[in-house]
Amino acid sequence: MIELQKNLILTFAGGDPNFFLDPTFWIWVNSVKRIQNAYPVILTHQMPEEVRERLQDSEIEVVDVTPGELHSLYRDRHLCFWEYLNNHGHKYEYVFVCDCRDVIFQSSPFQWAEKWKSRHSNINRHKSFDDFVIMTAEGHRMSQSGFACIEHFEFERNIPRPFLKSDNSKYVINGGTFLGTPRALQDWHFLVWMTQLKTIGRCTDQATVNWLMHYLENDDKYSVSFPQTDNLCLTGEGIKEGAVEPILKDEMVFSPQGEPYCVIHQWDRLDYLKEMIFTKYS
Repeated sequence: MIELQKNLILTFAGGDPNFFLDPTFWIWVNSVKRIQNAYPVILTHQMPEEVRERLQDSEIEVVDVTPGELHSLYRDRHLCFWEYLNNHGHKYEYVFVCDCRDVIFQSSPFQWAEKWKSRHSNINRHKSFDDFVIMTAEGHRMSQSGFACIEHFEFERNIPRPFLKSDNSKYVINGGTFLGTPRALQDWHFLVWMTQLKTIGRCTDQATVNWLMHYLENDDKYSVSFPQTDNLCLTGEGIKEGAVEPILKDEMVFSPQGEPYCVIHQWDRLDYLKEMIFTKYS
């Protein structure tokens, strides 16, 4: 019997059985086991039995979703996040929703959240942290990312002209890491799913999130952490674009201010990070 913890780490894994043969998935497993006072849950619609047994040995719960609800994995997993939080979110104080193939945990994002709330209560009084979602900027602007520009264009293919958002000076928001309170994240994932459902173009999480944040950046429920000044999450894309220069020391990745990042996303895009992380977490 897995003991219930104060906070929840939620992800989705499924589809191609070869996904579970990828060592990067098991690196996520090995890193998430190190986080204290957190209950890891993997939602899936297709997972081999031997993988389930191995995850159970690691005290990670696997929850099956209805395969008929998954017509597009990258879109409909947000509906699954909404449904799980609707049923179980009330058990937790904070929730961290993330990808699992290219994410590792160095330290607890939940302890970071307490410091973030304290900091913003002093400098940003219009923000409310009774119910909140914190996102991560990758560090660079949309104009610096060909991928972000193309995906934004695809997303907007059927958006009416008055609502097109073509400001390339905005910072790119990461589409694979979200931290917040259960109810706020439940509403957020339903909003992401509904927004993706309405577009006819190729639609990624990142494009959806960035379009939504044109409207929500001034909403008191939503905040964005920047890897140049915060140590919540570092992205490999931000390093590649030259937006942030992390410090590597003692097999850890630190912010420019010398604080270890809680989470590293897209670490497999940089050879020197891959080598260090494989050595530490394999």
